[in-house]
Amino acid sequence: MKKLLLVTALAALAAPVFAQTAFTVNGQTVSVADQQELMKVLADRGVKDQKQQLEAARSILAQEKLIEEAAKKANIAQDPAVKALIAERQTEIYSAELVRKNAAAHPLTDADLKKTYEEVKKQYDPNEIKVRHILVKTEQEAKDIIKSLNAGGDFATIAKEKSLDQGTAAQGGEIPFTNIRRIAIP
Repeated sequence: MKKLLLVTALAALAAPVFAQTAFTVNGQTVSVADQQELMKVLADRGVKDQKQQLEAARSILAQEKLIEEAAKKANIAQDPAVKALIAERQTEIYSAELVRKNAAAHPLTDADLKKTYEEVKKQYDPNEIKVRHILVKTEQEAKDIIKSLNAGGDFATIAKEKSLDQGTAAQGGEIPFTNIRRIAIP
């Protein structure tokens, strides 16, 4: 029993043994705690060899320090566009982590997936239609276009010339196939 306790205690201490010293990068200290924390993350991501964990952690942390230092010198953190990007990435990270934790806490069963699939399937209309349109600003323009069409005008040509919707005008007013159940035309 004593041997088992000794082996267990040694195994628990093995990971911290590898990261026992802090190091500096251009005068910035990388702590043992930071190294150990990243080593745990790397272990969770599949890097099982502790020497590889330590080497990767030190390399990553050193690179982070160098980039952080260069960014401070360039005053990048004060740029409004950079602030917006940081906030956006932070929100993405928080969102992904919340989804991951929720999925782990509430795993889906095959029955849940099948039930959701059947509910979505009921809402889906398999009959797709192809629609073309010509977007104009005034009712009078629309009436003039209708007269041209009734007189034999080419829809695609008129759409290219007259439509305000540049995204569909180039395709003759054509909107990709859709399964809209109904289109309300006054």
